[in-house]
Amino acid sequence: MLIAFRVLQGVGGGLILQTVLMRAVEGRQLGRLMAVVNVLNSL
Repeated sequence: MLIAFRVLQGVGGGLILQTVLMRAVEGRQLGRLMAVVNVLNSL
């Protein structure tokens, strides 16, 4: 049960981070920023 809640917490945190970044950056920079964030998250 605890593991399921931790997974849910991680998904929610990732979505919030990406939403905040998408609002902060516009246009062509958005793709580059999302790529960098996803690479760092996968490490």
